[in-house]
Amino acid sequence: MGELVLRKVFNKTRELNAGKLRTNWKGPYRITEVVRDGVNKLVKVINGVPELRPWNAMHLKKYHE
Repeated sequence: MGELVLRKVFNKTRELNAGKLRTNWKGPYRITEVVRDGVNKLVKVINGVPELRPWNAMHLKKYHE
């Protein structure tokens, strides 16, 4: 809990016509709760808006400031 992470951007949420230079990761987010092993709830660092659903740790990577 409390770690800063980036979350993976999937095909359905990518910008249209962005091509090869599209972003693959969004963030940073802060882990606010561990629902169960490997599943985390996130909140945006910039504005404090929580994500609607928990995210699997497989789709997160550590954010280095």
